[in-house]
Parts: sequence; structure tokens; C-alpha cells
Amino acid sequence: MTGNNWIRYTRQTLLEIWMGIGIFGLVGVLVIFFLPTEKLPAILAYLLGVIVSICAVTHIAYVTELTMDMHSVDQAQRYTTTRYLMRMVVYAAVIIAAYYTSYLNIPALVIGLFGTKAGAYLQPLMHRFLEWAREKVSIKKEGGE
Repeated sequence: MTGNNWIRYTRQTLLEIWMGIGIFGLVGVLVIFFLPTEKLPAILAYLLGVIVSICAVTHIAYVTELTMDMHSVDQAQRYTTTRYLMRMVVYAAVIIAAYYTSYLNIPALVIGLFGTKAGAYLQPLMHRFLEWAREKVSIKKEGGE
């Protein structure tokens, strides 16, 4: 799977999770504006966490696509496990690097990293929203409303 063809099975779900992470990011930035903390370090750290979450979800989709094409269950399990550990190392490296810069707000960064979970929880809602939007567009194209 190379090029644009790597995202065959998970395209719709990935889009919905990205939308959920985006909403999580927007709401979080709005909440930070009302907190009694330095705004810029908190917003930058939070957005860094959200960006890492988007990258992690994309990586999860990529790994899922690759393992679906593997013929050996043991090979797929080993590949999935090593890629999971790689993502955890990247998470730890981002947190440690942010700690040593001493400019970014570490709690905001960690909360931003929860964008992966928020996107997964919001995915069914985003799916219903996209289905509703497609229905509205198809009605307008047919000349309904």
C-alpha cells in the first residue's frame, strides 16, 4: 500500500475522528481563555497535544490498513504491538521535550493528547452529522427543498 491507496478501509472513520479531535481542540482553546493562567503557553501546549493526537490517529489508521493486508496473524500482532510502543515513546518524548523547554504548559499538553480519546468518543456523533449533511445535500440536488 503506497501512495494515496493506503487509506482504503478506514477513510470515513478517520475523517469522523479528525472532526471530533478538531471540535475537542476548539472547545479546549475556548476554555483556556477563561482559565486564570498564562494564555499563550497553555494554548500552544494544548494545540501541540491536539496535533500529536491527530498524527497518532492517522498512524493508527495506517497501521490498521497494513495489518489488514498481512496474511500472518502473528506478524500482524507483532507489527501492531511495536507500532503502539512507538507511539507511546513519541508521546513520552513530546512530554519530556515540553518539560525541558519550560515554556509550554505541561497539563495543557497532556489534556491535548487526550484528543485521541475525545475524537473516538465523538466519532458516532460526527458520523450522524455527516450522514445528515449528505442527506440535505442530496435533497437540494434533487430539487426537493
